[in-house]
Amino acid sequence: MITKLSFTLLYFFLFCAPAFAQLKERKILKIGNHQNDEVKFSNQFVKLVESDSLYNYYAVDMSVFKEKHEKIYFKNLIFNEPWLVSLDHDVEKKTSWYKATKKRTEVDVTKFLSDLRSKAINDSKNQNKSSKQKALEKYK
Repeated sequence: MITKLSFTLLYFFLFCAPAFAQLKERKILKIGNHQNDEVKFSNQFVKLVESDSLYNYYAVDMSVFKEKHEKIYFKNLIFNEPWLVSLDHDVEKKTSWYKATKKRTEVDVTKFLSDLRSKAINDSKNQNKSSKQKALEKYK
């Protein structure tokens, strides 16, 4: 009896609990995808769109990047930050979605993402076509 109960609890925590945790993430992605065309950036690169008790959710205007290389480099720079999470990975979209812990203010997140944008664009200007192509091949 104890073994069966233990197995049931173990099964729940290993397989069911992560699925429930992902439901909230899927809801956010659905909201993000739904609002994709509705976000009015008004000359802003980053816009705080939504908040909950733990996170702030940001939309980023990816149309400012002229080259795919810039978009990929920008997204890769974000992966180094544990407090900022990419909610989608499609570099072809006009809007990219992120969540940041509330420990970071909107001003801090906006400045940070704007600095990464500048870094990605400047890096692209400093690389020749061949090195950009090699970098893109890694991410196919």
